[in-house]
Amino acid sequence: MRETAETWNLEGTKFLYLFVVYTVEDEKPREVGKLTAPVTTIDAVLDKWQLQDHPTMGTQPARDISWHLLLKRLGVPKDAFVDEPIVDLTNGVPDTESTDTE
Repeated sequence: MRETAETWNLEGTKFLYLFVVYTVEDEKPREVGKLTAPVTTIDAVLDKWQLQDHPTMGTQPARDISWHLLLKRLGVPKDAFVDEPIVDLTNGVPDTESTDTE
């Protein structure tokens, strides 16, 4: 059974994910963007979790997803992700205009 934020019911506590996306250009890492979101928000958009054997955590559920697809499912424009210091979804998706067509 995959644990979710509802499993850890600690009153007044909000569990978050922090995503940081990097790219490598000319052998140097460059930050693309950052996003923080409640675990419940991420759990709602991810599907098809698979068990993977992790060297330090043992067998745990994991989900590989491209950051482009994650942003699309969350309703976050790619340009906002790249341009803002951090996209904070703790209070929902910010109301932004987008020309992003990806």
